[in-house]
Amino acid sequence: MISNYPGMPIRPGSMGRPMPGVEITVLERGEDGQADVVDGKVRVVTQPGIDGELALRPGWPSMFRAYLDDPERYAQAFADG
Repeated sequence: MISNYPGMPIRPGSMGRPMPGVEITVLERGEDGQADVVDGKVRVVTQPGIDGELALRPGWPSMFRAYLDDPERYAQAFADG
């Protein structure tokens, strides 16, 4: 979902750019090391040098749409859109 495109300069430590149609961000982490979700909302890391959880906004091309017979598990994978 994130890569270096052909002809793109590669920066050490960089993952590259998101593929077309994919929106990404870094979210603040909670005590458990996962994205911090408070009242169904997440907070985006806005300062450089802060560790966080990589997040992709649902709806990208080729995204899977469900776990077979387990819609609750699928819903738990997403918070705040």
